[in-house]
This record gives sequence, structure tokens and C-alpha cells, in this order.
Amino acid sequence: EDKSPQRDEINSIIENYKAKNNKQNLYVNFNEDNLGYDKNLKKCISLTTGKYCMIMGNDDLLADGALSKIVKVLKANPEIVLATRAYGWFKENPNELCDTVRHLTDDTLFQPGADAIKFFFRRVGVISGFIVNAEKAKKLSSDLFDGRLYYQMYLAGMLMAEGQGYYFSDVMTLSRDTEAPDFGNAGTEKGVFTPGGYKPEGRIHMVEGLLLIAKYIEDTTKIDGVYAG
Repeated sequence: EDKSPQRDEINSIIENYKAKNNKQNLYVNFNEDNLGYDKNLKKCISLTTGKYCMIMGNDDLLADGALSKIVKVLKANPEIVLATRAYGWFKENPNELCDTVRHLTDDTLFQPGADAIKFFFRRVGVISGFIVNAEKAKKLSSDLFDGRLYYQMYLAGMLMAEGQGYYFSDVMTLSRDTEAPDFGNAGTEKGVFTPGGYKPEGRIHMVEGLLLIAKYIEDTTKIDGVYAG
């Protein structure tokens, strides 16, 4: 929890859920300072105790049956280091989707290499349902792109240079289409981003970050075609 205005409400919901469902292995971490998007994403991964870490935003939902399918696939394919999914958008009622984003018609297992790097690099902008092998992601931890809001692109590219990736073609996560972005509160984001929306200079900063990340991935992995592609 990255020092949001809803901190007390979030904690209350978690504690009530733990008590009601006897989930003593569910815990929440409260950041003392607002770390911002990229640093908080790294913090979440660093706190992971299991093999995999799946990221969800505070305004995202899991679709019915999603978690059981994800677990089944990961158990059957232990070499997967990265996974993402089709997702839906809704306004008020999650049963009434206003849009669905599906990049492939079938579930697909990717082998490492340039094609996989480019596919996942372009498909993880929406963070909900972003799944990584936690140990490998921790080893790749970097501060180079803090404040660019695209740390997941860096991880996706680097991970797909060394292991398998998986795409779930079923809608696994649901995102609200009514929530304004909160970027701009943390020190690494102030002066570039404004909470509540995106300004041109913020978008330019993000696009510049994408190019820097792509160039870094190509230079580091020595896999041609990542930056140009």
C-alpha cells in the first residue's frame, strides 16, 4: 500500500476478509513514504515469498475462475518466467464490459527471443494480471527507469530473453474505466506528471522511457531487432 488516501479503508477491508475467511497468510505492507509507481512495483516483487508474483491495481478485479486457470498453467509449465492476459474494461458493473482487449485468439506459450520480447513489451502497459517469476525478477531489479511508469516493460523484455512466456487468451482481469491516474504524487514523478490525468509533457516522458528501455534491453541481451522492432 503506497500511502494512498484510502489506507485506513484498505486495511479495514483486508482485516475483515482475513477474519471472515480465516486467511492468516494474507498480509499487507504499508510504505512509509509514497514510492511512486515504479518503485512500488519493485517493492511488491521484492516482498514476494512464492515462486510467482501477480500484480493487480487497486481498481482492478480478477475474472471468475481466472486464478485457478493461472495456477494450473503455471504448475504445468514451470519454465514460464512471464505471463499476461486478455482483459476487459467496465464502468460501474463488472458484468457489463464496455470493451475487451484480446491480442491472440488462443492461449500461447512463447519461447525466449526477439519475437517474444517484442510481443510482451507491447502487451503489458496495463499492469493488472502481470505475472513474473519472482526470483528472476528480483535479480533484474533496477532503478534506471524510475519515474518512467514502465518498469514492467523493462522486466518483460529482460525476462523474455531467458525464459518462456505465456499469454492467456481468456479475459482474466477487469479494469475500471472511470478511475483517474494518481501518478505525480511521488518524488520521482513530481514535476512531470499531474495527479488526475496526463499532460503532454508526461506522455512525452513516458514515450522517451519506452525507447530508452527498448535500447537497454537490446544492448544488454545482445538480441538484435528489439529496439528497431
